[in-house]
Amino acid sequence: MIPSTPESSLDESSAQKKAKKSAKSALYGSIFMACVLAANMIYIVATGQLQTTIDALKDVDAGWLWICALLLLCYLLCGTLAYIVSSLLDKKGKEGVLDLVSVEAAGTFYGNLTPMMVGSLPAQLWRLIRAGLSFGEASAIQITRFSLYQAAQVFVAVVLLGLSWNTFALHYPGLVWLNIVLVVLKLGQLAVLFAVAFFPNWVTKITQIVFSFIRRHHISFLERHLESWETNVAKELAQFKSAFRPVFKRPRSLICILIVSMAQVCLLYMTPWFVMKAFGIDANFFEVFTAGTMVQFAASSIPLPGGTGGIEAAFIAYFSRILGVLTVPVYLVWRLLTFYGYTVVTGIASNLYTKPTSPTLEERIASIKRVLHKKDSA
Repeated sequence: MIPSTPESSLDESSAQKKAKKSAKSALYGSIFMACVLAANMIYIVATGQLQTTIDALKDVDAGWLWICALLLLCYLLCGTLAYIVSSLLDKKGKEGVLDLVSVEAAGTFYGNLTPMMVGSLPAQLWRLIRAGLSFGEASAIQITRFSLYQAAQVFVAVVLLGLSWNTFALHYPGLVWLNIVLVVLKLGQLAVLFAVAFFPNWVTKITQIVFSFIRRHHISFLERHLESWETNVAKELAQFKSAFRPVFKRPRSLICILIVSMAQVCLLYMTPWFVMKAFGIDANFFEVFTAGTMVQFAASSIPLPGGTGGIEAAFIAYFSRILGVLTVPVYLVWRLLTFYGYTVVTGIASNLYTKPTSPTLEERIASIKRVLHKKDSA
């Protein structure tokens, strides 16, 4: 392990404080999402859809739901694999496998329960530090994983939208432009991410212009925060630059992590199709697959825990044509499975850790190499 310095100790202390803040926000988020679930149930009763929902649930084929649950488990494992690849290809491997399961699970758990998933990064960063990495090493792995996951989302969405364009233009003429807007928004987020990484001086200049505007016009409710904002922006830009840019000297690492991340997002986007099959609905796989992408994009654009409001509206907009009177029951089961149920699972998994006596990734790889070497020598 890299020796701790006073500066790294301060960084680690800051990471711990941010992680605790994320935990507090997640607690409020969990209460909010429980209220949202209760509101959904009240809506079903108030609109007279309770009996329809009960009748639909009686005929559900649980086998398809188990397949959907398996996809979500694979989603968790793919995310863990992305961290394993990132750690090993960066020649660290100080963590154990369970440590990285915890890192991936924490990203979903704290992300699902905080607005715009802001609780995800601090929780994951702190778990990487607890697993034995220095602040710089943990930041490099986390920022790489986050950036490539965002890139995977955009790439998969563009490919799916291209493949399903004719179907969408035919059946969703009013939503085609919404699709484009959602993809452009994601591209914009990705562009900002890479701009911060590769053009930090330009980003600094832009933020300085914004801060100067606030000072010049004496916007009091913002002006009192300027000093802390300037300090935080400078620190975050320096951290992002130092952690992210060196990664591009290892293109093989990037390609591997990107491929794993693409497989991961695909698992999530296709879940609505399996829930529909559980209700006996035969729908075009690529149409549902693509629409599932847009539903998740819409949810990530809403500044409320779980994308509340956006995900319901997007689900109805994209799937009501296919589902008809079953829209509410299918949505309810899909949401219970992919959000509420999966959040509980990741909350449990986020508390896993590798025992000090258990081998690290580096030690496991070394052990595998020794076994293979013995076989080759025999």
